[in-house]
Amino acid sequence: MPLIKLKIFPSEIYECLEKYSLNPKASSCTDTALMKVLKKYDSYSDYVHLEDIPEKSIFRLRNGRSFIKGEKIKKRFKCTEIESKKYYLVSPVAEVIQTSLF
Repeated sequence: MPLIKLKIFPSEIYECLEKYSLNPKASSCTDTALMKVLKKYDSYSDYVHLEDIPEKSIFRLRNGRSFIKGEKIKKRFKCTEIESKKYYLVSPVAEVIQTSLF
């Protein structure tokens, strides 16, 4: 709330911060709307959100692991790790680098 009172952020950030502050989660990263609006103000990055790439795209996480994007299940995407063939549920706002289409 002290940050909101300072009026130093753009209005779209205030809207998301106000909604978030009414019922905050254990981590700010769980609020996808807040994460997306804050990402707009980051300096240039090669990373995009997982939800912004097409299904069946091959992508890489920051830790170097590569996956194939699958279908959306509730709030997350079912992705297959290329090396192990295991399935993982990945957040739609995970920052990824799209490497190619499968």
